[in-house]
Amino acid sequence: MTVAPSVMSDEFLSRLSGMGPTDSIDVIVAAKLPQGLEEDVGRTPKIRMSLPERQAALNANERALRPVTDYLKEIGASYSTYAPLRRVRTILTVEQVMVLSQQPYVASIIGNQEVTLV
Repeated sequence: MTVAPSVMSDEFLSRLSGMGPTDSIDVIVAAKLPQGLEEDVGRTPKIRMSLPERQAALNANERALRPVTDYLKEIGASYSTYAPLRRVRTILTVEQVMVLSQQPYVASIIGNQEVTLV
């Protein structure tokens, strides 16, 4: 199965290729902001948004996440959402990751891994 360009890094794809199709992996999925929602988020980042602006941005992010969470519910995967960042954390099989990477509402998929200071 092919992967949409730039949805996953070469390093992450290499990691997946070393796994079996039914092996599980912890991933973070970034949702694309659908056309028409940009005005809810605002085109120019502000240092301090008003309450209505923050609420509009959060609502837009939650709507952007809906196709991802609908897919995850459909396949019975548990997940955690991070609406302010338009991200979803879940555990999927490699095969499910590859199918999800083909969806038009997915901006990127990365492996969730511990970050340590050196």
